[in-house]
Amino acid sequence: MKKLTILVVTLVALLSMVLASCTSAPTATPTQPAPTATQPAPTATRPPTAAATPVPGATATRVPTPTPTSPAPTATPPQPTPTGAPQLLKFGAHLALSGSGALWGLAGQRGNNIAKEEINAAGGIVVGGQRYLLDNVVYYDDKYIPDEGVKAANKLIFEDKVKFVVNTGGTGPSLASAPIFTDNKILSLQGLCYSKDSIGAKYPYAFRSVMSSAFYYKPFVDWMRKTKYPTESQKVALLDQNDALGWTVHEQALASWKKSGATVVFEGYYPAGTTDFTSILTTILAKGPTLFDPGAVSPGQFGPMITQLRDLNFKGPIITATYQIPTDLQKAVKADYLEGLITAYPDMITDAANPAQKAFSTTFIKAYGEPFLPLSTWSYVGLKNLAQAIVKANSLDPVVVTKTLEGMTFPGTILGDGSWAGAELYGGLNHEFTANQMFIQLQNGKVVRVADLKPQIYTAP
Repeated sequence: MKKLTILVVTLVALLSMVLASCTSAPTATPTQPAPTATQPAPTATRPPTAAATPVPGATATRVPTPTPTSPAPTATPPQPTPTGAPQLLKFGAHLALSGSGALWGLAGQRGNNIAKEEINAAGGIVVGGQRYLLDNVVYYDDKYIPDEGVKAANKLIFEDKVKFVVNTGGTGPSLASAPIFTDNKILSLQGLCYSKDSIGAKYPYAFRSVMSSAFYYKPFVDWMRKTKYPTESQKVALLDQNDALGWTVHEQALASWKKSGATVVFEGYYPAGTTDFTSILTTILAKGPTLFDPGAVSPGQFGPMITQLRDLNFKGPIITATYQIPTDLQKAVKADYLEGLITAYPDMITDAANPAQKAFSTTFIKAYGEPFLPLSTWSYVGLKNLAQAIVKANSLDPVVVTKTLEGMTFPGTILGDGSWAGAELYGGLNHEFTANQMFIQLQNGKVVRVADLKPQIYTAP
């Protein structure tokens, strides 16, 4: 009995010790992470997201980081090599595929298509570890009419669900669609819009993928005055079509000719769509011009204008800073009437063209036949540039891609080294693609490159 009592007491004592130790242990408190706001920025070098799959047309030169005014894209980890089936990435565009501006619109469409095919042939692009092939671009014919540009913009956004618009064609339709794309944060490339009002602070997601006359009219006029036609350019007649494109180009041309010391003996407008210019040309010739500058004349109107001007016995040089198609004019105008004609022309076909330029025109002609359309070069380069920006941003978010695109330069394109410019005109945003501008002249029926001019921004008088 005594032993049992001792055992019970011992057990009670042990139990008490266990209970005491349990109740006295402190409760564990989770460790709190340091507030993220006070953590220093990571110092690790950001891995190049685009290195695994370069976009066709890119060079080995490293693309510089965005400027301090443009926030850098969010860092992303290295992407694995895609193993699944590629998905399709849809782009859109509205262009003049009919009407007086059709040759401009068709050039834009065909340049975009060649770029798309080359990108896909090289394996497409990789974003977020997923490979994408570029789907057929959704094109709408805006007929060079602003209201049609509005209709096309709404269809592209709300029916086709595109996030990237690779071409908006002419000035009027681009001006009309820019607010719609902006309101819906759609990144758009304006393919042949020269107005300073269609890009800038109001439209932060809009870029101009073709260099406008704001960057080449003054060097063009200076070259005419000092080098090409110093005597013949003493008295200039300046005639433009009465629309948004014509008003913009006319302002730049008038200021450039006056600054050069030339006398502008006539300056005026004609209604868009005009093909009979006899009356206004008769009035112009009565002023005694020695050089004729038709400014922003569309390809469909330039042929009749030249014929009627020569029929009225004008003997001086005819020059234009807008893009024309020499082979097309040669089918519509007598050879002697075209002799000496000078026009802006991204030269991919003459003896002065380098191998990459000739390869592009060869591809174009093989795919579409003659004539080669010079504006196709700008739309080709524009889509290549956008594809590079999407890969570099590693995102399909137009806002993110916008910030990446505006911080890039583009060495070694078929137009030469390209960069963004225009902050002086566009509310502080460098959103217009610029490169050297080429000019050609028709000499004895042949196309000859006669100038390669460095951009110089237009400033109002």
